[in-house]
Amino acid sequence: MQFEGIPPLPRPNVVRRFIYSATSPWRKWRQRAHARVVEQARQQPQAKFQHLMKTAEGIAEINPAGLHDLVRAILRPLQSEHLLSIAELGRSAHTCVDWNSFFGPVVQRAMWSHTGELLGAELPADKYVVSLVNDTVLPWPWQHDRYITALAMIGQSKELQPRPEEFPRARWKGPWRYDQLNHGVTLWLPWRIGFVWGGNHSITAGILAGEGQLIPSDVYDMAFLFEDMYTDGVRYYCSKTDVPLGLVPNPRVAAVFEIGRMIHKLARK
Repeated sequence: MQFEGIPPLPRPNVVRRFIYSATSPWRKWRQRAHARVVEQARQQPQAKFQHLMKTAEGIAEINPAGLHDLVRAILRPLQSEHLLSIAELGRSAHTCVDWNSFFGPVVQRAMWSHTGELLGAELPADKYVVSLVNDTVLPWPWQHDRYITALAMIGQSKELQPRPEEFPRARWKGPWRYDQLNHGVTLWLPWRIGFVWGGNHSITAGILAGEGQLIPSDVYDMAFLFEDMYTDGVRYYCSKTDVPLGLVPNPRVAAVFEIGRMIHKLARK
């Protein structure tokens, strides 16, 4: 049985010389097949990015409000990995999701002035509400005992609860509630991504229980980045010169970046 495109092998006693010969059609076929595999591997990240952007464009044509849901879908695997890591792998299995480096080194450098000031426009935090159900909130539960206690006791569906004195670390039991002294979340617009730096375990419990709202500690509009750069899913480029600035961490992060541009543009219309 012959496969399409594969040259037939000669007699067994000349196979080795046939395969390794510089003029062998078998060797040329292997080289072409390898080149195709390499090229497909190179194009895959960009293909994923392009399809995500096609999806975003389709949503935007019908209702731009749905773009925030697409951002949540893209970042949900990242969120889930952090929600589960301490339960599955133990303490500090994952580091926190750092807002400073989230979009990669290129964006990180562009975010700060020469004097060390964050260039994003700071907005009044009390004008915003973060939903643990409808917004992308990225906590980092890092202590196993606190994780167990939070998931066991926080949530309005937790009917069978042990006595509080058995769990001295527990701040409360029952429905999730906002604790201004404990909960710290930095909200980035236009994506509505919440980076958690305080109250990781109780915020994790709220996300998994499907309940809770909080007031962010800080709110920054990072739309200025869209004037400086864009991405094709693999690299960032200067918006003015099209000069490559550096690699994107992955195609999903690249898509989130560009979907933010779409959200920003459509909100201004």
